[in-house]
Amino acid sequence: MSKFTGEQRGVILAAGVVVGILIIGFLLSATLLRDRDNTSLGDERFQDLRAAQILQNVDQGGPVFFADLTDGARDIYVTHVGDDELSGFLAFLARHPDTGCLVQWQPEDNQFTDLCDPENVIGPAGDGLTQFPVELVDGRLVIDINASDREPETDSD
Repeated sequence: MSKFTGEQRGVILAAGVVVGILIIGFLLSATLLRDRDNTSLGDERFQDLRAAQILQNVDQGGPVFFADLTDGARDIYVTHVGDDELSGFLAFLARHPDTGCLVQWQPEDNQFTDLCDPENVIGPAGDGLTQFPVELVDGRLVIDINASDREPETDSD
């Protein structure tokens, strides 16, 4: 004869399941916290932009804005200057270096204006803004948005 009724056995089983879930959750969170230093969001390169599409967008409306979806610190503009479709791509930070505010493209004036101080204007090539290296690889743009964060390579001679 069993010491527990059916209802008591159900309560004990449910409690055991809850305890098991809590233990698994604890172990997973401990593992994630331990590996947090090895985890990074995003990539060092902003890529998979079709160069032909960027050219078309720039021709129709000027530089193309890309919002930083992580923290907003690295919103960028991508544009194209010159007649050569294989070169002339530029990428730069969409923030004015003096105010830290976003700059906005003004198509009627063919320039960028600082949203905090409209007297701060920047030309269409983003001169004076933080520039990022751009490569054209198989018809796609690869923008190294972390180039300035890396220490320069030194020769070991």
